[in-house]
Amino acid sequence: MVEDVDNPKNTQSRATTSYMIIGALVVIIVALILVILSFHSSLVNMQQTLISVNQTITSLNSHINTQNSTILSLNNQINKDKTTINNASLLLVNASNKISTLQDQVTKLQSEINSTYSYSCVAIPGFTCQVPSYNLTTDQLRVVVGQNSGTNWQAVKIYFIPSSEEPSVEASGLPPNLPYGSVSGGLASGITGTVNLPDTTLSQNGYIWISYTPSGNSASTVEAQIASVDVT
Repeated sequence: MVEDVDNPKNTQSRATTSYMIIGALVVIIVALILVILSFHSSLVNMQQTLISVNQTITSLNSHINTQNSTILSLNNQINKDKTTINNASLLLVNASNKISTLQDQVTKLQSEINSTYSYSCVAIPGFTCQVPSYNLTTDQLRVVVGQNSGTNWQAVKIYFIPSSEEPSVEASGLPPNLPYGSVSGGLASGITGTVNLPDTTLSQNGYIWISYTPSGNSASTVEAQIASVDVT
């Protein structure tokens, strides 16, 4: 049996099949286009993400470079400070050595003075005066004095009067603005006090004078010679 190609039913069937195939192809093509568009959008998003990541990495690298520069600068400053400290340490060591040398020289000179000069202190009745010494470091004569009046004295000032000036002091009293040594807390009866006397020299003979205020009589100031100092 031979198929009649001119049969309308056969023609309609073939047309329907063609339409179905074309429709399916259109659907497939549209689906492919949608997939391609979606993939392209994903690629664009990924590209933007990569650009953002690259920008972040660039910013981080710049920050790291800045921090490295700061650290390098700090290291350089630390090295400079170390050098300064080392130089200062050397200066301190040298200064300490010089001070030690000067102290040795002072000790030697003090020993020579003590062996060259002999000091004696002779107190008048009512007072005490121990053997004084000359302090080369302070350039002062050091004496230990005391009084046995039975009362306590306040505002005690001790003076050294060279022998050449003694007569005028005897006649007119202690001159104003004369350098003196103080006895901290006053001078109680029977108690000694150590005093450094200014304006004295190594080989100067003289006298020790005192000015004081008796306890309970702040308006009265007493001046008196209490000892003589001989240097031989």
